[in-house]
Amino acid sequence: VNARVGTRRCGNEPTMVKFTLSAKRKVKLREKDFESEEYLGKLNAITGRLAGSFPGEPLGREDVARVVMELLQGQEETLGANSPSPRPMVKLSMRHWQDYTPGGSLFMIVRRCVRFKLKKGLRRFDWQSEHKRAEFVGMLGDCAEELREKGLLGHVKVYISGDVPAESRDAAKAAARSMGAVLAASANDHGVTHVLHADLDADGEEAKRVFPDKDQAIVRGVVDKEALVHYAGYPESYDAWCSVSTAREHAARDRVHRWDAPPADDSLIRAASGEHLAIAGRSRPAKHVHYTWIVDSVKHNEWCEEADYAWEDPAETAMRAATRARDAANAAMAATTAAAAQAQGGGPPRVGEKRKGGPDAAADDDDLDVREERGIERVLNSSPLARRDAAALFQLARRVKAAAKEGDGSSSGLLDAAVLRAVAEVDGTPTVRKARAKIRERLGVSLTNREIARAIRRAAAGATAASSE
Repeated sequence: VNARVGTRRCGNEPTMVKFTLSAKRKVKLREKDFESEEYLGKLNAITGRLAGSFPGEPLGREDVARVVMELLQGQEETLGANSPSPRPMVKLSMRHWQDYTPGGSLFMIVRRCVRFKLKKGLRRFDWQSEHKRAEFVGMLGDCAEELREKGLLGHVKVYISGDVPAESRDAAKAAARSMGAVLAASANDHGVTHVLHADLDADGEEAKRVFPDKDQAIVRGVVDKEALVHYAGYPESYDAWCSVSTAREHAARDRVHRWDAPPADDSLIRAASGEHLAIAGRSRPAKHVHYTWIVDSVKHNEWCEEADYAWEDPAETAMRAATRARDAANAAMAATTAAAAQAQGGGPPRVGEKRKGGPDAAADDDDLDVREERGIERVLNSSPLARRDAAALFQLARRVKAAAKEGDGSSSGLLDAAVLRAVAEVDGTPTVRKARAKIRERLGVSLTNREIARAIRRAAAGATAASSE
């Protein structure tokens, strides 16, 4: 279920139910979104089964859509973030409301609630009075119990890692109890679904992890001029539609965004994989998350997205960062050596020129340009390497390119001339292996076999020309 801001669109809308989100990020249902043909089409399979369960009752697609809308509104008002405390149960995950499979979660929820409605002789669901509220929440509780009996709602079992400080550990324990989670004695206990961690600094002190008010949107997809965004630290029910410009302004810098495609409708994939259960199955490995995942879930009385709270072992993070930094340096060096090669007169041409050595040589240079561009793109899109760090590397590459073009006024660039001098110093007949070792020793750079072979040919041609003179 997603949030939506702005006028209603026609045509190729994502086939999802949508919410309107206010400035304070309160969830509101919009009736017209439940009346769209695409949403009604999602209910075809469920409607057919419900007709068999309640013969003679008017339960067409429109009727089922109205029931779903009422139930979602009632759940938000009776169990949402602004509902009165204490709350007797946790909100049913929005993934259950998106399970359109026959006999799935949504079917069971609607079937039980329609049965309750008919039994009570109600025209519509009501939760305005204290008595009606208790009845409504009790009905949702029965839905949750049935989902659990059918294996469509799992139990959350958490282990609090030793890296969580004592004061934060107490808050995590209290939050786990409030959300109805089971506390495990070990991360290896049977059925553990989540392992909770804390971020520690170099001195072993806890580094607080907070979500800023801005720059925390993850773009799930774009349709026309609007983007569907997810706000880090909020449950899925707070996803919102906004303008693409607004999405770009608030897009999180360290997350992957879907700018070039509409939002993925993965309800069937979730159903097939079991992810529509909302909580990881017992046969799946436990998810390692920051302990604030369960603390923030209490605030919303709804399970937050684990991806927003993903935790990685600091050693693995450091290793990954070192690998990406090395790849960035290699990509920058490749760009530098390519610039020097393109600047030399008798060798590979500059951009836009043709090489005199034949068509295959021009194709080789084109392939090199493509590889450089892909390498640069990978580095810029990688994480946790910051864009500003990658930008500094490529700014250095551009400076070397400029120097290579200037050179000493001859056809050879600075780096190209240095490479040729290194090759010339190789003892005996220069081979690719010997030349590579000498270039690394003299210049501290790595070249491809093709670039080294080209340098050997240039050095040999230069030596022949010198001897003839």
